[in-house]
Amino acid sequence: MSSGASGHSRAEQQAADLAAEVTARADDLAAETEAKADALSEETAARAVSLALALSKTLAEIARRLDRYSAFGRRSRKIIIALAVSFALDITLTVVLGYTAFQAHNTAASTAQVAHQVHSAQLTVCANGNTFRREQDIIWRSFIAIVTKPTPGESEAKIRQTNALAASFLGYVEKVNHPTNCAALYGK
Repeated sequence: MSSGASGHSRAEQQAADLAAEVTARADDLAAETEAKADALSEETAARAVSLALALSKTLAEIARRLDRYSAFGRRSRKIIIALAVSFALDITLTVVLGYTAFQAHNTAASTAQVAHQVHSAQLTVCANGNTFRREQDIIWRSFIAIVTKPTPGESEAKIRQTNALAASFLGYVEKVNHPTNCAALYGK
């Protein structure tokens, strides 16, 4: 099975194959041990069967964790693609807004009209900048909420550390994306 067809990377597929092979061997060992139990002492046979079953359970847990990590990898790739699309849209919006402001300036017929249009464009760009920063704040908060969601079994200390780092980063995002008072900056 190719990695493109199944949605798994080559390393994920190799790990899954290895887990399946080891599980099969453990099951074979358990069956062989049970078959030879008559030749062994009852205590030795019970201990061997118990160890084989414990190994089989451990390998099943490894396979389950590999599946979980594979799902996390796929989800992470989707988030990265979404961020790349968002970045491309941000650049497009910036170019469109820049072009609009440039065209507004070049189409002015007189000095009074130019002054009025520039003032209007400044307020529009400022308001659009505030909208853009607000949307960036929302995007970052949503992204941080997704990537800091604790996984089952994660320690409380790790969760607190992750939350502290996230809060620090979001404080920086809030500072950078703080809205501008357009009326105070450019007048009415």
